[in-house]
Amino acid sequence: MTNIPPLDLTQQYKFIAEEINSRVQEVLSSGRYIGGSIVDEFEQQFANYIDVSHCVSCNS
Repeated sequence: MTNIPPLDLTQQYKFIAEEINSRVQEVLSSGRYIGGSIVDEFEQQFANYIDVSHCVSCNS
């Protein structure tokens, strides 16, 4: 069996760390972890990114 190493996202994170940290802080500060304007924005942007009409996020 071929051993496939896990993906190391360290280099990619360096380029977007400021934006990621800012958005996480925004979510934590809002206290809204489910739904809300931040989730609405994510769903719309992700739908656009994958070229579909709608996106519905969920949690577990």
